[in-house]
Amino acid sequence: MKDYIEKLKDYQKGDLLFDYYESTIVLEDDGSNRKEYLEITLSKHDEKTVRANVYTRNKDDEEEKNVEYYLSINILDEVYKIVNDHKMIGWNNLSNPYSLDGKLYVCKFRHQGKLMRVSSDSMTSKGETAFSLILDTLSKAISKAKD
Repeated sequence: MKDYIEKLKDYQKGDLLFDYYESTIVLEDDGSNRKEYLEITLSKHDEKTVRANVYTRNKDDEEEKNVEYYLSINILDEVYKIVNDHKMIGWNNLSNPYSLDGKLYVCKFRHQGKLMRVSSDSMTSKGETAFSLILDTLSKAISKAKD
């Protein structure tokens, strides 16, 4: 994580440290489209804890739902390891990027003090695996926090 967030103490409570987003376009019976989405943000709470906000809107939901959890700061090591292992920092500079139709993934993360953004519009052929690993890691941590 040190390559991405050098000094956690330099961030203020509430500062965004990581953001995962996915959406799918759903075709309704009447032919209209509706976007379903899931977003999980990790923000600094204190030196040992991050606040995870989970935003969802499913096909049948009229309004967005938001649930808040508090996770160990170690979750940042886990998600930033995936970012590093999949070289996500370089996805915006790919000469022949891979993309998906009908599904959008976006990940925002800190790198050298800046908030970087990568998406499934420009990723490696194994990019979907990276997004899946991030979601799985975040989901497991949130599930533990529920208990």
